[in-house]
Amino acid sequence: MVSNGKQIQWVCIYCGRKEWRKDWTGRPMPGLCNKRPYAKGPHRWIKNREMDGTK
Repeated sequence: MVSNGKQIQWVCIYCGRKEWRKDWTGRPMPGLCNKRPYAKGPHRWIKNREMDGTK
């Protein structure tokens, strides 16, 4: 059995954009979110779900 670590799905709380990342890479880069109120600003990432990376 090979362990590749956990996969974490991150979601922006403003626009709903989702990205999968390995647990050891941390949060995605902020980038620009078009749905931020008042002005374009960075995405705000929260964990949506985790998946085990074993095969």
